[in-house]
Parts: sequence; C-alpha cells; structure tokens
Amino acid sequence: MDKIKRVFVSLAMAFAVLFGGVFSLFGVNNVKAKALGGNYFGQDNAIYYFSDYYPTLSNIELSSSFGVNGLYYDVQKVDENEFASMVNANYFSGFGDYCTFILDIKTFAVDTTVLDTLFDYLKNEEGCYTGLMLSSLAASGITDWSFADNVDIFATVDFSELEIFAEDIVTRQCGTNEAYDFGPTGNNTLHNTTFLFDNILDNPVECAGMGLEYLQEISPFFDYFITDLLENVEPDASLEYSTPEEMLTLLGIRLLAHTTGNSYVDLLGGETVPVGTDISDLNPTAAQDYAVVGFSNLCDPDVYEMIEDFQDASGVSAWQAEYKLPVHILEAETINFGSDGIAASIYTGGENDASAFLDALQALLRNSN
Repeated sequence: MDKIKRVFVSLAMAFAVLFGGVFSLFGVNNVKAKALGGNYFGQDNAIYYFSDYYPTLSNIELSSSFGVNGLYYDVQKVDENEFASMVNANYFSGFGDYCTFILDIKTFAVDTTVLDTLFDYLKNEEGCYTGLMLSSLAASGITDWSFADNVDIFATVDFSELEIFAEDIVTRQCGTNEAYDFGPTGNNTLHNTTFLFDNILDNPVECAGMGLEYLQEISPFFDYFITDLLENVEPDASLEYSTPEEMLTLLGIRLLAHTTGNSYVDLLGGETVPVGTDISDLNPTAAQDYAVVGFSNLCDPDVYEMIEDFQDASGVSAWQAEYKLPVHILEAETINFGSDGIAASIYTGGENDASAFLDALQALLRNSN
C-alpha cells in the first residue's frame, strides 16, 4: 500500500535542496563522483540513485533501511540522447569503495549499448554494487540482455505510485478520501477548486492552452490526474459546454502551473496569472478550495512563501494548517524534514516492485560486508 506521511517541511531545508544541498566547509576530495557534485566526498559504502522522473524507492524507504548518511539522489528529466551523453562523458564516475549504484529509468527506451558501457564500467572499474529498475517503456527496446551480467539486482516497475498520488489528490478535494479524516475537504464532487502545480511540467508556458489531451500525452502524471479529475466532476444537466476544458472552467476548476516569481500560467486558458503571498487573491469574491501539487523539490521560494503564509502554521495545528491549504508532494529527491515550515502530505513507495527490490538490496549489501 502506498504510504502517506504528513510532515512539516523546513523552509531552510527546502532552500538547501533547491540550491543544490548543504555545502561543507572542508575541501572537496579529488575523487568525488561527477554525478554527486559538491555533496560527495569519495566516502565508501555510499548509495547513489539516479532516476529520470521519480525514484521507485524513495528517500524515506532507503533511509529507513540504510540511514541518511551516504545516501544520494540524482533526479534529472533527461531523454535517451541526453542520458547517453552523460554516460559517454563519464558522468557516473569517481565512487569510493563498496558503493552502490541504482539506475531507475521510466520515461524512455534505453539503448542496450549505453547500458552495457555504463554497467561494465561501474562493476569492473568502480567496483560498485549495481541495481537496475526499468519501466515497460524503458525495457521495450532491449533485445540483448548480456549487459545484465554486470547488474546485481533488476526489477521491472510501473507508474502505480504516480497513479495513487494523482487519485488521492482528486478524491481528497472531493471529500471522498477516507485517508484524510481530520476535516471535510469537499462535498463529494469537484467545483470551485484551484490546483497549483510546481515542478510537474518542464515548460508549462508552452503547454498552456494546448488542451487536456495534450497534457495527458506529454505527462504521465497529468494522464492519471486528468482522468481522475474528469471522473469526479458532475456538471448539472443544464450546464452547456462543448469541450471538457470549457466544462471545467464553468465549474470553477482551474489548473495553474508555477512559472517564475509570483506568476502562474493557466493550463486551460493559456493566460498568465499573478499570485501574491495570499493565494485567496486568486478569486477573492468566490468560495474557493485550493491545493498545491509538486515533486519533492517543491517548493520554489515564492511558492513556499505563499503556502506558509496561507497555512499560517505558527497559529494553528499541523492538521489545521494542512486542511487550510493541502500540499501534496511525491517524493522524487531527498526531502529533509524540520520542526518548522509548511504542512504537507508526502507520498512514498510501498509497491510490491519496490519492496522486493529493497529486500534484495538489503540481502546483497548485508552479505557483501
């Protein structure tokens, strides 16, 4: 079952994640891994995890098994050619002794030659323990699996976690999700609701106004989210509309994606929408529900400030703050938790694929040490 953790995300730590992590006052070791940048100092027994979308094994899951020290996530939205260039440029290099390398690719077909080059190097030159997770799409182009001789653990994965994430967001806003038992969040259907997205789309301005089907085609998240959204709206029979986009607009449902600063773009209408530090400025004359959605390097400083001010976490309990403005985060990189900051629901792992892989990883590392 998917896990839901309600936590406070520290403002200071959110900034640290956003700007590349915590920098040490000591010098950087000459053998640091290129992939790990300024956070890595060549220590032994590190676990490094690269994903092109979000990790099947979240930071919460890995850290609970192996601790937070020596655990590194590198999530980059790359395509097949960009990933091949990283491998050819020896991006994944410079690890210490007994390190573990996990590759989790979901959104593109992987070139066998690239995988062969990468895992042969990692296993025979770097001495890494190796793990590989591929979606059906990523594995679709593979005909020669000889590279797997250099892979210690392999698993096929899907988008189950993403599907649950999208469904829970919609059903919570409807008030039909039993997981949220600390107050009403809707009246069993969606209307007058504004969703604000941060770090979900690479180029939100280019996507705005292109239509719901276009969003579903380019984004696995929006494929699930829009499907759930349309299944949970019940327009009155007297409502006249010709497209799903028009129906959502008439029902007062808005999909806004953060661009820069205090600006958002309306994914349905295409126009730019300014938002101050008080989200209610979006529609001050109407009763409106709001929700913020993002991957784990949410939040941009301006988004964070807006959430924090609206939740007013210092004056109410964590549950009340989250009720005032729900924040949904799919853990896609390391999240550091603190005692201050925004109240958020963190979604993480728990699928069978992830559990089996984690069990195998624990056995591998336990038997090798």
